[in-house]
Amino acid sequence: MSVFQYKTGLGNSSAYQVSAVPYIIRGSLTNGDVTEISFTNVTNFIQIYANKAILVGFSSLGISANENYFQIDAGLSEIYYWRLKSLFIQRVLGSTTTYEIRAGVTLIDAAELSNNWSGSAGVG
Repeated sequence: MSVFQYKTGLGNSSAYQVSAVPYIIRGSLTNGDVTEISFTNVTNFIQIYANKAILVGFSSLGISANENYFQIDAGLSEIYYWRLKSLFIQRVLGSTTTYEIRAGVTLIDAAELSNNWSGSAGVG
């Protein structure tokens, strides 16, 4: 007798309809390197705060080579409803930039999103 073990996945809409688990990451960017922000589970939404302008992308190459990124000016961004396992950021210019990533994560394990959209059209 086989046993089917049900678990939530990327295509399970109810995983995004329930309240998300809060997740906050803080840090500082001291050089011009692209920094990866990884999440334990797939995100439901993200909001970004930075004290100075930062670049945001979905792959390292998206920021450093392909110009597939956008800029968030100093302050608090709008809320983005994205399902990601990681995000890439880079300071624009000047001295140390501090940031805070506020996210709501689902119960979907980050491993379910194997490539984080890297290589998709317009991503990286």
